[in-house]
Amino acid sequence: MYQIIVLYGVPTDSEAFDQYYKDVHIPLVQKMPHLKSFSVSEGPITIIGGGGPYYRIALLGYEDLKSLEDLNRPRFPRHSPGSLRNAFQTLPVTADC
Repeated sequence: MYQIIVLYGVPTDSEAFDQYYKDVHIPLVQKMPHLKSFSVSEGPITIIGGGGPYYRIALLGYEDLKSLEDLNRPRFPRHSPGSLRNAFQTLPVTADC
């Protein structure tokens, strides 16, 4: 199993972030081709050894490397620039693959 790990910094407005994430972002993620698993943390995040602070951690699971490579294809449901700007303008986002 291959995973994409997305670390979300602490938003200025957590209620607005949560609402947007639930109503807009999660439905888009669930349409991603070849997605085998998807989970999002809830509650406080503690990282042993330091790091953070993080508000949410999302894990996207894929069966193989080819599935991940397919994400670069045009059929991948991408966010519009305005959609991303609305969601993430107030928080740092780090994506690790």
